[in-house]
Amino acid sequence: MCTRRSSVFDYQPLTVVTLMFVLVLFSSAFAQKPAAVKMSNAAIGNLVNALNSENDGLRRSAIYLAGKNKVKEVVDVLIERLNKEKEAGMKILTALSLYNIGDNRGMEKVHLAAVTDPDLRVRRMCTAIFSEYLSDNNYNSANLLNEF
Repeated sequence: MCTRRSSVFDYQPLTVVTLMFVLVLFSSAFAQKPAAVKMSNAAIGNLVNALNSENDGLRRSAIYLAGKNKVKEVVDVLIERLNKEKEAGMKILTALSLYNIGDNRGMEKVHLAAVTDPDLRVRRMCTAIFSEYLSDNNYNSANLLNEF
C-alpha cells in the first residue's frame, strides 16, 4: 500500500492565486514613503559646497542627493542654482530636486522657470513638474491664484 504525499501542486489554482494576492496586498500595505534624511551641520555644509562647485559632475550629484534625501536646508541654494545654471539638464534636475523636497518657495521658482525660461525644454519640464506638484497637493485654480 502506497500513500501519496500532498504537494503544492495538489492545491486548487484559485487557492494559490488567492494566497499570492494576499501576500502582495500585505507587502504593499506596509510600504512607506521615504522620510527626509537628518543630516549633520557638517554634512549640510559639504552639500552646499558641492552644490556651488565648478565641477559639473559633483554639482549634478549634489543636486540629485539633495532632492532624493529631501534636504530642506539647501532649498535656497537650489533656488539660486536654478537661476544660475546654463545647461537645460541641470535646470531640470534642480527643478526635480525642489519638487522632491516639496518646499513652496522652491516650487514658486519652478513655476517661474516654467513661464520665463528661454529654453523650451526647461519650460516644458518645469510646467510638468509644477503641474504634478499641484495635483499632489490637491490645489485647484483658486488656491493657485491665492498662493502664487
